[in-house]
Amino acid sequence: MRMIPTLLLILVLSTNFIYSQQLWFSVPDTLNFTSIEVDDSLTRSMRIRNIDTTALDLTFSIVGADTSEFVVLEGGGQINLPRSVSHWMRIDFRPILPGKKELFIKIESSDTSHTTIFFPIAAEAIDTRQPQLHVAADSMQFGVIKVGDTTGATLRVSNFGSAALDVSDISVIGLDAEEFDIVGGGEPVIMVPGRHITVFVEFIPTSISVKDAFLRFTSNDTAKPVLDLPLIAEGIFAGEPEVRIEMDSLIFPETSIGDTAKQTMKVYNEGTANLFIPGLDILGDAAGDFIITTSDSGFYVVLGQDRLIQVAFIPTEIDWRNATMAIFTDDPNVDSLIVVLAGIGLPGEEDTEPEEEEQPALPLSFELFQNYPNPFNPSTTIKFSLAETSSISLIIYDLLGRNVETLAVGQFDAGLHELIWLPNSNVSAGIYFYRITATASAGQSFTATRRMILIK
Repeated sequence: MRMIPTLLLILVLSTNFIYSQQLWFSVPDTLNFTSIEVDDSLTRSMRIRNIDTTALDLTFSIVGADTSEFVVLEGGGQINLPRSVSHWMRIDFRPILPGKKELFIKIESSDTSHTTIFFPIAAEAIDTRQPQLHVAADSMQFGVIKVGDTTGATLRVSNFGSAALDVSDISVIGLDAEEFDIVGGGEPVIMVPGRHITVFVEFIPTSISVKDAFLRFTSNDTAKPVLDLPLIAEGIFAGEPEVRIEMDSLIFPETSIGDTAKQTMKVYNEGTANLFIPGLDILGDAAGDFIITTSDSGFYVVLGQDRLIQVAFIPTEIDWRNATMAIFTDDPNVDSLIVVLAGIGLPGEEDTEPEEEEQPALPLSFELFQNYPNPFNPSTTIKFSLAETSSISLIIYDLLGRNVETLAVGQFDAGLHELIWLPNSNVSAGIYFYRITATASAGQSFTATRRMILIK
């Protein structure tokens, strides 16, 4: 008579299991996985042997609450296990969340008379990674603002840690919190490592005082679950700007023609309102030898702060060169300030002394004169003199040194000449330079540059 194999399981209300006498397991009680880090993996193997007298049709699977974190690499599914033959299972533990895991290897037989076996799996995942909240500054600076005005500041917030940072709340706290408004980046956010956000806060003072307020961050950063960042601001009543400059002259070192020297100065605002500088201008016969290299119009100097102005000296003649720079302001007591600009131009590599002409009716030197009128609209006259018959070019350049128009090129006789520049409609208002290069038949050369202003 054929013996029918049976699988017997007695489940005790504890962690101990007694299994059927038809199967032998290489692991006595439980398939244990040692504690591993989240996002790591660990593979364990187990051998199951048929010790019955006949072959068994079996199905292997994993069941329980945490099956998504386990993968059967080998030995899963349905098999026919002959008598005295072993079956290997290889299981990979890939934890996603920390904690203890409870699940089973489920072994079923196609013969319904057999009892299903549940073999325990024990595992634990740990997570030593930590998020780290990092802000790009120790405080947010808003300055001194008139009551009713508005200003803003931004702050970069990053996750410098190795785990996800959960910023659950961003808010303004303090006695003057109502005078600040988070207008961007204030929503709860989860940031993966390396990610950042930008928080934008507006300050709208309603009273005169130094403000007591903080930007509070609440997160899962265990080192600082609550971070309060000071908001540095003060509200004042509408006042007046008060302009001051640190010096009334800029003296440049001796500079060769074609070279450049630079000097800087500061404009201070010592008043109780922001100072507006509507424009800067350089005046005088040698104005073309000086260039304002910073913004020359339309900037503010916040009260209590300063603004840097830089001027470049590019001599066009061998001589003492001087001009004045006018700084226009909205200070009700000072319409403008004058700064003296001075420097000496030295011979450059291409400079030669022009020879004197014996003909009294002709100019005795090469010279480029200041255009007239200046400023101008729509046209201006440019005059120059030649000591000898020369091949010349006269070119108009913008502030970036780009050729705007070639006004003249060719052979000109000795004497006084004048040209009219009528810019086309595509030329915008602003500062331009006109430069002459002349080469006489005897080999003498002459170069000069002047500045002019087109207004519209």
